[in-house]
Amino acid sequence: MSNGTRIARAIVNCAKNLSSDTTDIISGVVTSVSPLRVKVDKLELTETFLIKGALVTKKRIQIGGEEILLWRDLQVGDNVYLLRVSEGQKFFILQRKEGV
Repeated sequence: MSNGTRIARAIVNCAKNLSSDTTDIISGVVTSVSPLRVKVDKLELTETFLIKGALVTKKRIQIGGEEILLWRDLQVGDNVYLLRVSEGQKFFILQRKEGV
């Protein structure tokens, strides 16, 4: 095998590995909260494939004896940003599109 062929194969292999390691930001819509389901394009993702981030999980804090809601849980119809990771086997829900 010539050196040129070896180099060409190495480049092809690197390109294959890079494409499988990338992370995509995609958007979806929450279609159900119990069990959690998010529709992305024509695909509906179930809880098995979803990881909820802190910004989409209900969080309250106490300030000066008063309880304040920082973030609310997801609701049906919420538009969300997701990270596609692990070659599309997991989707991390970052936040709602409106950001609150």
